[in-house]
Amino acid sequence: MKYSTAEARNATFGRYSLAMARITLGLIFLQQFLDKTLGLGGTTCRNMDTHIIVQGCREAWMYGGSPSLYFLHNNAAGPLISWMQVLAGNALTDWIFMGVLLLMALSLIFGVALRLGAIAGSTVLLFLWLVSFQPANPPYVHIPLIFFMLGVAFLDKEQRLSLGRWWQKLPVVSRITWLQ
Repeated sequence: MKYSTAEARNATFGRYSLAMARITLGLIFLQQFLDKTLGLGGTTCRNMDTHIIVQGCREAWMYGGSPSLYFLHNNAAGPLISWMQVLAGNALTDWIFMGVLLLMALSLIFGVALRLGAIAGSTVLLFLWLVSFQPANPPYVHIPLIFFMLGVAFLDKEQRLSLGRWWQKLPVVSRITWLQ
């Protein structure tokens, strides 16, 4: 099927728009990772009453804080709260949470290991939403992000503005398809 010049231009614009949305979401996750690690004042190390930022506070992971405990202390209200509070503050839970956050960020920014990043990230986003589930926190943000990540990972074969084509040619990725 032949496309007109306008259709081809629109398709190209759409692919680049999708790539920019993917990269932007990855940068947001990277900012969250860095904030939780270093205490930059995004959501970590910010007094929610006075909005005063204390960079590098004790809640930052690098300074001995627990990202999972901090999140559950400030946001917990959902149906899984009792189960998640058992996991909160556990070093293994923190490492998994922060590892998945970094994996989501890097896979979205660079367009590599998108399936693994999307599945791991979607699982974490779903759990975060369930933990903070309440009428004031509807799924309008989390659920579209989950569908976006899964759609990019499984449907966007061209992956503009990424290292995806190079990544998929690697021998290990060719053999282990879930690394694509």
